[in-house]
Amino acid sequence: MSSEHHVWLESLGGNLIGALSDTLADDPDAFGVFHLYADPCCLITGRRHGIMSVGLLRRDLVAGLQADGIPALLNGLLQRLIGIHKSQVTVHENEIDEAEDRVLGGKDCDSGFGQRRRAMALLRRQMAANRHALAGLVEHLPPWWSAWDIKGFAHLTAALASAIQDLELSQERARLLSEEMDSRLTKRTNHNLYFVSVAATIFLPITLISGIFGMNVGGLPWLEDTNGFTWVMGCMLVAVLVAFVLIHWRRML
Repeated sequence: MSSEHHVWLESLGGNLIGALSDTLADDPDAFGVFHLYADPCCLITGRRHGIMSVGLLRRDLVAGLQADGIPALLNGLLQRLIGIHKSQVTVHENEIDEAEDRVLGGKDCDSGFGQRRRAMALLRRQMAANRHALAGLVEHLPPWWSAWDIKGFAHLTAALASAIQDLELSQERARLLSEEMDSRLTKRTNHNLYFVSVAATIFLPITLISGIFGMNVGGLPWLEDTNGFTWVMGCMLVAVLVAFVLIHWRRML
């Protein structure tokens, strides 16, 4: 797995050399860097692990795809790379749509929502690194690139920038959903704490009265009265009613 800091592309001595980031062929959630070299006669790529865009281009060439020169071949490679990025962005957009539907329906997102946000952040870093590498090369392509190929290269760079904007919008939507879920959790927590506080306030007088009459000392009222229990229960009821009235009066302030 490579960092976006290893992604670069430049024109050196009339040739193109650099490295771009792409999805690993055997792990759609992981990224790797593939190195490339291009001159008027050939396009060479090198990598330690299988890369999706290179594999797609090789498959199409074997199937009979015709490339009119090395610039067209390199643009074809970039087209497949950007297409993979776009498909990944679409997957995240669909997942965010489903999460929004759940939240708007009064439900919470699934437990993998945080992991999904991290995956989106990682994808954005990789895409931004590729965009930076390509954008810095548009004005410095070698002279063996035709105007048509340069135009196609610039179009691909713009398409990548557009895909990054779509991903950033999905990230913003995910952030808002996360804030909404945090707000709902806070409200539920506050509601539960309020219920516990009210219950504790109401039953506190009962606990106090039962504690007083549970003391093993002389002089307790109604100790010998056959109606003592009734009087104590009446005191508890009055205390609960007073506490309830006080809580209601406090809420009306």
